[in-house]
Amino acid sequence: MSYTQDKVGGSGGDLLADCGHIAGALAEAFQRADAELARAITEQTGDKARRRGKAVASLIDALVVTPAECAVRSAAEAKSKAFEKLRHEARAVTRQETLRRVAESDQGALHEAKMALWSRREARFEVIRSAAWACEDAIKALGQAQSACEAASSTELLDAMSSSQMVSWMSSASTFRARSAMQSAAEAVDHLRTVIPSCVADLRTDELDDTTDLVLDLVVDLPFDFASWSNLAALSDAVDACRTTAAALGPLRVRLRGLREDAARMKSLVFQEVMAIEAPFAEQARDALLAELGPDLRGTLEPHLEPGP
Repeated sequence: MSYTQDKVGGSGGDLLADCGHIAGALAEAFQRADAELARAITEQTGDKARRRGKAVASLIDALVVTPAECAVRSAAEAKSKAFEKLRHEARAVTRQETLRRVAESDQGALHEAKMALWSRREARFEVIRSAAWACEDAIKALGQAQSACEAASSTELLDAMSSSQMVSWMSSASTFRARSAMQSAAEAVDHLRTVIPSCVADLRTDELDDTTDLVLDLVVDLPFDFASWSNLAALSDAVDACRTTAAALGPLRVRLRGLREDAARMKSLVFQEVMAIEAPFAEQARDALLAELGPDLRGTLEPHLEPGP
């Protein structure tokens, strides 16, 4: 869930001026696009009417995209883009007015505090999610490396028992793939080692009274140093190294998944509190904006201008 607190006041801090901009250039662009679409549809209808009764009329309609049809599609796309710009600007104005009203109310200080808390929760969630992804990637890379090494070990044994050049080439290619997979696994494990300290440091600053157990759960002693993977004596050693290392990372993956879920839940709770504070002001801002617009524009925007960020 993403949320941004815009600066109160927006481009000018004047709702009426912003409404004038919406009702001006953007509204005119939308209305021109709407008129162009209506004209294109009329011309398409006339084009089909002129072919009516002709032997090739049905064939043309079924197989050929006529210039009139292309004009309708182009006009419809232009109208859609013009409306999206209009809606986007209207939502931006509503958002700025919502924040202005919140800041000037007796809920302003509470809203600011909740937003600061949400920002910290969001940052924590990103740190934990990055660590969780890194752990998942490392375990996946280790599994792929294990499979590649097992395959290379089999072809290596076959090569030792055969004098075929094809088998020898297959063995060399398989060994190359295994080494490449081991390199990828080593890089994935190394990346995990770089992100875990940030996660641990973030947990030490948690609002919870005691995070010692959480921090210790993230300390993992790997049974194999992948920095020295290239010195393995045999492919079978590489297979064992991948298997035991992936197994050692299993509990860490479980813990990180739990922390990620907790962080997402805590972030969502604060977000809901922020939304509860803003809700009445967002409704007021939306109504104020619609009241400043003309009836035609108001009718066009109102179904698509839901309150909220």
